[in-house]
Amino acid sequence: MDTPAVLLETAAKLCLTLGTDGLRGELTLVRSARALAALEGKSAATLKHLRAMAPSVLRHRLRRDP
Repeated sequence: MDTPAVLLETAAKLCLTLGTDGLRGELTLVRSARALAALEGKSAATLKHLRAMAPSVLRHRLRRDP
């Protein structure tokens, strides 16, 4: 499955903006967007797929101050 560079860049920027811990958030976000695209029968993930998956993937990865 194709993963456009803009998708990778957007995932990285989103994780930086939200302050997620580590790199796994980006990886999981891109993988889940690709999985959603595959379920829809698409040949490539899009920003629509990334936006759809971001809340559920990143919710628990946000940094919290004690």
